[in-house]
Amino acid sequence: MIAILALFACKDDVPTQPTGLCPELDDPVIELTQGVVWGMSDGDPIAFGIPPQGGAPYAPFDVRLIGVAASNDGYTVTTEAWRRSDGELVGSGEYLQRFVCANVGENEGTRFASEFHMRFFGFEPPDLADEEVDVAITVTPASGEPVVAEFWGPLDWVLGPMP
Repeated sequence: MIAILALFACKDDVPTQPTGLCPELDDPVIELTQGVVWGMSDGDPIAFGIPPQGGAPYAPFDVRLIGVAASNDGYTVTTEAWRRSDGELVGSGEYLQRFVCANVGENEGTRFASEFHMRFFGFEPPDLADEEVDVAITVTPASGEPVVAEFWGPLDWVLGPMP
């Protein structure tokens, strides 16, 4: 009986609002990875291949947001890749994505979402292997300003699981 009373006595001490583990910043950032190292930059190879279930070639990315505002209604994530040699849009994708505010581990303090895909519809891997592409990945909160990550790199045809 005493334990139950103690629980009720502490009831108001439990936070009901976000604790600020993923604070909003003036200059939010998108970080990307296709493996272990975060922060894809110009010239990094972009792994792509045929998904295990088949279908159009794809490039998977893990995404974490630093300083992006919370959005209970989710975020729109848009991926686009243009071939540098002729400016043709070769890869794209648009997703309504939820991000988890990580409170432990290497992603602590960021909003994290694992593996979403840029698809290369209408192309086969040999058509794009070693092509350099300009990539733009945009994350837009339901009620907020978009945040964009841009970089370029060669498409690296990888058969089987992605690194």
